[in-house]
Amino acid sequence: EDFVRALYIGPTNLTEWYFPMRILIDAIAVGQPYASEYGLYTYNMDGYKEVPTILFTAAGGLGADLAGDAQEEDRLLEEVVLEGQSHLDPMFATVNTPQLHDNQVVGNFLNFVFEHAE
Repeated sequence: EDFVRALYIGPTNLTEWYFPMRILIDAIAVGQPYASEYGLYTYNMDGYKEVPTILFTAAGGLGADLAGDAQEEDRLLEEVVLEGQSHLDPMFATVNTPQLHDNQVVGNFLNFVFEHAE
């Protein structure tokens, strides 16, 4: 039911905002030496390292093998591996029925926000 609701109901839906590849492609390309040739300009190439970032990785997901690659020695990155979850599980782990699903995202996310709030 949660999946169907997210897929079809609301001002935006899953297929509209979850799958756009352009954002991902631009985010990857902006840090590459050729970025300015394609109109992607970054004034501080290492600026992202100074921004506290949390990365949720589903242990059984497609990117689980690549998640550790995002960690750099001088980057403010906290990775949370969601055991027992696959690609879409983190989006649909329910907050209002914890007896059905152990939501590993909400608590970790709120702790991260409060730790880094100024």
